[in-house]
Amino acid sequence: MKKINIIILALTFLITVACNSNNEPSGEKSASKSVVPVVKIMNSQLYNQIKAENKDKVLLITFFASWCPACNQETPGFVKIYNEYKDKGFQLIGVSVDKTVEDAEKFVKKYDITYPMYLSDAALAKKLNIYYLPTNIIYKPGGGLYDVRSGAMSEERLIGIIKELTK
Repeated sequence: MKKINIIILALTFLITVACNSNNEPSGEKSASKSVVPVVKIMNSQLYNQIKAENKDKVLLITFFASWCPACNQETPGFVKIYNEYKDKGFQLIGVSVDKTVEDAEKFVKKYDITYPMYLSDAALAKKLNIYYLPTNIIYKPGGGLYDVRSGAMSEERLIGIIKELTK
């Protein structure tokens, strides 16, 4: 059953991408369209790969859902902080636990999110014990676990962590 759900999600994603592709020549972008990252499926292997690729940075992996009030509360601050600190040793990865890629993509568009976004497969959320939303997992430079927090994180707290870990 899990394999069927993953296949359905993947097919839905491919159809969505195909239907939403534009016919503009390469190199030309419409000024009225914002750049939204494509939401991909996050599994344990990809999670570990992302951790390894960002081991020299402060890495925040935030698990959220579009229907979660606390997730909606913290996201505008995360977007602001990401845009300010992405070139200063900080990486933010969003992982939606929504049921569909479309729900995650609507969330991305709603907040004009520019950091990488993924849709969690059920096995990853279970393996990481993601029971409360949002859950924010913070890794320090070097790849070691710094903190796991459930509930909305304030901008001030996140900025403090980034500054502390990038000294």
